[in-house]
Amino acid sequence: MGNAPAKHSQKHKTAINLNNSSPDVQIQAFFRDNERFADLFNSCLFKGERFVRPEQLRELDTNVSASILSEKFQATLKRTRDVVKFSGDGTCYRILGMEHQQHIHYAMPLRTMIYDSLSYLRQAEEISRRNHREKAWGDRDEFLSGLKKDDRLIPCYTAVLYWGEKEWDGPWTLADMMDFGSPEKPLYFQSYAPACLVCANGLTEYPFQNRDVSQLFQLIHKLYQSGRRNMPETFKNVSLETAYTAAVITGTKARLQKTFKNAAEQGKEWIDMWEVLKKELEEERAEGQIEMAEEMLKDGMNPEKVRRYAAKLSDQQWNKLLEQFQVPI
Repeated sequence: MGNAPAKHSQKHKTAINLNNSSPDVQIQAFFRDNERFADLFNSCLFKGERFVRPEQLRELDTNVSASILSEKFQATLKRTRDVVKFSGDGTCYRILGMEHQQHIHYAMPLRTMIYDSLSYLRQAEEISRRNHREKAWGDRDEFLSGLKKDDRLIPCYTAVLYWGEKEWDGPWTLADMMDFGSPEKPLYFQSYAPACLVCANGLTEYPFQNRDVSQLFQLIHKLYQSGRRNMPETFKNVSLETAYTAAVITGTKARLQKTFKNAAEQGKEWIDMWEVLKKELEEERAEGQIEMAEEMLKDGMNPEKVRRYAAKLSDQQWNKLLEQFQVPI
């Protein structure tokens, strides 16, 4: 996988909720865009093949709760996915689910297995109801099964996106959760895993074709790893929504809120994150030097010597300090 040129997403809207501080809500909103959603599945699951097309996607009910009946008990499982979309072109159909994790979930394979199983259960129940209604049975076996011999379910694919700063150390498959007590696992156990588990902070290559998706993953990684230092110039042109989503996820939203608000008020759809982060880091360093200089001046140190230690302060900032401590300029 290489860093292929990424394409722009569909036209951006600056009317995003800049008061939203929930990573889950913001990520769900970001990936409701069909072009971004399709690119993530095509890039991470289908190895770059364009099996999922944005124009063929439509949203499904995220509630996959279902009742499981037997002669002895009835159990109701209440489960809600983050984002679910249906993909179909008349000949091939898929149900694509996306789960977002800000924290490591140590039962993730089991959780996704339940989601997919409930989706299959609901499909089977709908087919069975239709068959009963139409009395479309070929023999007793089909009647007892509820499904006819040629009935088929639509496959479900669940992608898990982990956005946390900590390295993922949870299970990748259901087998990872098992205590076998013997070497039988590789031979006999039927394991299960999410269709793909993507760790934003662990990527070293970005195979995405959609520019927003590629820049989102890169921004998250850089904000976590380098703390706004050594940012690449590829961040000079980032969509406002992408920049805001990355800031919410990495906990840097509060520091950049004023920048985002000004951009939105000016109707900007794109933002120079390279310059924004560079300026913000310089201001932060200046604040540190101001605090250090204040302490030195309080202790009566010679102003000329303090100035050498606080060399990164502008003349305006330095003169303001001298006025504050009533030192002749």
